[in-house]
Amino acid sequence: MLKIREILLALPETTYGVDPGLSAATDAILVDNLAWALEGAKMYERKPVRASMAPLKPIFGGTLLGTTFDTEIKGSGSAGVAPEIGPLFRGCRFGETIVGGTSVAYSPVSGTDASLSLYYFQDGTLWKRTGCRGNPAFNLETSQSGKISWGFTGHSKMRGTAQAGAATTITLPTTYSTINETYTGQTLKINSGTGAGQSRAITAYVGATRVATVAAWTVVPDATSVFEIDNGPYDFALPTPTYDSAVPVPLIAVPFSVDSYAAVIAKLAFDMGGALAMPADISSPDGVGQIQLTARKLTGSFDPEAVLIATQDFIGKWKGGNAMALDTGVIGALAGNRWRVQMPGITYTNVGKGDRDGISTYEMSFMAAETTTDNEVTVTFT
Repeated sequence: MLKIREILLALPETTYGVDPGLSAATDAILVDNLAWALEGAKMYERKPVRASMAPLKPIFGGTLLGTTFDTEIKGSGSAGVAPEIGPLFRGCRFGETIVGGTSVAYSPVSGTDASLSLYYFQDGTLWKRTGCRGNPAFNLETSQSGKISWGFTGHSKMRGTAQAGAATTITLPTTYSTINETYTGQTLKINSGTGAGQSRAITAYVGATRVATVAAWTVVPDATSVFEIDNGPYDFALPTPTYDSAVPVPLIAVPFSVDSYAAVIAKLAFDMGGALAMPADISSPDGVGQIQLTARKLTGSFDPEAVLIATQDFIGKWKGGNAMALDTGVIGALAGNRWRVQMPGITYTNVGKGDRDGISTYEMSFMAAETTTDNEVTVTFT
């Protein structure tokens, strides 16, 4: 398998942990540095007292799936149309505000948040993640495109209770996908109720009826049958994705300011600091309940050139605990591919000495707080 032949799709879920059915034509996201890892994988070691000193076979106790990747910061190409990275913001507890024909803005929320299904294609195989939530970290450097590093954690299995069964079918819950063939190729296992212990590959799926076709059951399932569907990996042909046509703009001629001062910087970085909770759940097929973002703490840094105190007193403002506005200004010139980052209330948390080609700089660390509810940062595409 070739590393370069990898594709990522993402879409918010209607029901937590249930794959709604994703399409390479509408849900593809252009990424780099795409990687996966097992999160919280459990192998239970048995250590009974025995005559033999040899260990017994360990038992697999479930796992979550982690996915990391980077994206460029760019618009959709049409003002007021969400960029392809929009679903990723929503999976990190950002709200989405669309003004038709004008703008799309993302700001963090503390209330109801979305979960995502992710499809990870790896040159002939597909590995899904459901119920995903995560955290973004932003990196803006001179002459490069803005980048966001994303980290998501999701479930390796879906679960549900059947509506009905027949000799070679099982009817999935009404919350499952309305799109044909969404679960074709995945393995369904009945964990409890009628037909418990049986495992079958899904060979066809009709979205309108939620009916999955399988090889003949030994015991036909019914409305008491509690099942799991394994998210893979399984063999699947690499699709042809469609991406936004907009090309990211380089970070030059950026009107950056902090405390209304046009600081000369080379880089700006910040991380939302989202805390993921992965509570144990004995009824879950992977041993973990709903993944939740339970807290956030936006921290960051930038590197302004050192100037006279009379020009800008960086150290004095750090000592004074001043709350200040940070604004990148509008980046880009074409409608549909302009973006801007605004933080109305940052406070310096540390200061250090730096050097940029023989020019003295400060290394300013900061934390962003809200000035009204949930407004510590806003990313706006226009």
